[in-house]
Amino acid sequence: RIVLSNAAARAAGVHPGQSLAAARALQPGLPGWRRDVEAEQHMLTLLADTAYRYSGELSLARPRALLVEIGASLALFGGWAALE
Repeated sequence: RIVLSNAAARAAGVHPGQSLAAARALQPGLPGWRRDVEAEQHMLTLLADTAYRYSGELSLARPRALLVEIGASLALFGGWAALE
C-alpha cells in the first residue's frame, strides 16, 4: 500500500491507501520501499530527544506524531525564527 506520496505523484493520481500495483498503473516505474516501522519509531524517539532541547513539554503520539508545546520557548529563544 502507498503510505506517502509527493506532489508529483499526487498530481499523477497516486495517493495514500492505493495498492502499489494501482499506483504503478498510473506511474510506470514508480519505486516502492517496504516500511520499517521499527526504524520509524526509533527516528521518532531521536526526534523527541532533539525537541527536548527546546521544550520540556512533549508527548510521543505514536505511531506517527510528536507533539511539542513551544509557547514558552518562543519567548525564551527569541521568537519563531530562532527556533526554525
